[in-house]
Formats: sequence, C-alpha cells, structure tokens
Amino acid sequence: MTTLTVHIENKKSEKAVKAVLDALGVKYELEESVTFPEYVIAGVRKAQEDVKAGRVKKYEGLNALLNQ
Repeated sequence: MTTLTVHIENKKSEKAVKAVLDALGVKYELEESVTFPEYVIAGVRKAQEDVKAGRVKKYEGLNALLNQ
C-alpha cells in the first residue's frame, strides 16, 4: 500500500479529487487541518513562558462566572 498526501486549498478542488478517487475505487481518508496565525502561536508561547516564570494571577470565582 502507498500513502499519498494531497494538500487541497479549496472545496472545489476537494470535490474534484474525491470524484476521481471514487471513480478509481481508491480508498481515502479526509483530515481537516487547522492553521493558526503566527501571532496566536507567539501569544501561546509567551503565556507558557509567563507560567514557567510565575507571572500568573489566580482568578478566584472564575468558574462561577463562566458557569452562569
């Protein structure tokens, strides 16, 4: 068995590729991927550094606020 990875950028191309694979009787799996913008990744990395350095604040009652 051979695995082929295809990076599809739009729904029209996805539909066409699926039609070809179906016509050929080829089994396939779809996997959606999520790409985060660089500023989001940078923010998460900074937050991780803040936690490691102890620069965090504990918000008492946050669960109660969120569960209203």
